[in-house]
Amino acid sequence: MENLTQDQIKHIRKHVKSLLNEGMAGQLSLHNWENTKENVKLLEKIAKLGKVEKSVNDIALVATYFQYTGFTDTDADSIYNRSMELARVYMRDQEYSDVFIESVLNCLKIRVERKTADTEAAKLYQDISDAYFGQKKLSLRIKLSWEESNLLSEEKTDLLTKQESVLEKMTDHKYNLAASRNLFRFKKLQNTAKLQSKIEKARNNSMLGNNKTAMTMFKTALRNHIDLINIADKKAGIMISINAILMTVMIPILGSYVIDVSKFIVPSIILIVTCGAAVILATLATRPQVSDGSTDDENRITGEKSLFYFGNFFKMDKSEYNTAIKDVIVRDTTLENSIINDLYELGYILGIKYKRLRWCYFIFAGGIALTLISFIVSMFVFPEF
Repeated sequence: MENLTQDQIKHIRKHVKSLLNEGMAGQLSLHNWENTKENVKLLEKIAKLGKVEKSVNDIALVATYFQYTGFTDTDADSIYNRSMELARVYMRDQEYSDVFIESVLNCLKIRVERKTADTEAAKLYQDISDAYFGQKKLSLRIKLSWEESNLLSEEKTDLLTKQESVLEKMTDHKYNLAASRNLFRFKKLQNTAKLQSKIEKARNNSMLGNNKTAMTMFKTALRNHIDLINIADKKAGIMISINAILMTVMIPILGSYVIDVSKFIVPSIILIVTCGAAVILATLATRPQVSDGSTDDENRITGEKSLFYFGNFFKMDKSEYNTAIKDVIVRDTTLENSIINDLYELGYILGIKYKRLRWCYFIFAGGIALTLISFIVSMFVFPEF
């Protein structure tokens, strides 16, 4: 395995610095040139403590330098895939050996594929990438990372979700090298405890009784459901009642021989058909529109399905719903998405109901007009019938 010369390292440093000081990376607070320099210093410290071979150190060094370069292009499908591509192009232009190139890319793949480090260089690189678990100002780093994620991605998340994600990683995480464990282990344990406490505090402070947004959501949801029932009952109920009375009167008359309505058979048929069509449309307008009665974890976390609407939870167990709704309440972004989607779904349902009611009124009005016209025509065309 080849060893890098000082000139090669200086050239890499200059190249990466120019990349990170341009474009989006130059505007970021975390994934930037300053943080890259800190990572390089940390790598040199761990490599020295762990007595890492220079060839191994050089591979991890190049990967560490190129780690954040993907942030220069936010249009790339994956930021770290972009970092790999920039590293590959640079090393080929500089005529590095294929073995060295693949070794560096193997390190960078850890961030792309979330794979376990399988070489000494990858283990060193992974320890540097996860060093912040055991460093000071973890909370600040998480906040900066969260802000950058919302800046670069169309899918917005809340800070609590980001904190929980980091805590989950820290809980299952282990440093690869003994030098890394000795350097970060104690502070990592402290950070884990502090982060856990911060998350619990955020959850407790965001409970329903202390969350005005959640209280407002409950009131709004209740009011919208009551309004929806009233609209359906009043408008459709009026049409069903009127048309049902007309049909109740007309059908016996047409079916009997007590009254001779033979010359009015056409207007009578038009009236009955009109009433039947109006009743059907009014009934469809009041037909309940219910979802499948359950919500999966992905839609719940993103707020795509609102747990404030009974159609999304009536098949869930009480304990399951209790846990799920509390999880929604403590996540500001999820709660906000639930409110928006709940209002949208209610508006969508109201749109369908009003469309059917509009057709119901249109058919009723048109049918009554045709009935009157045909009635008048029948009187003048068949006066002696």
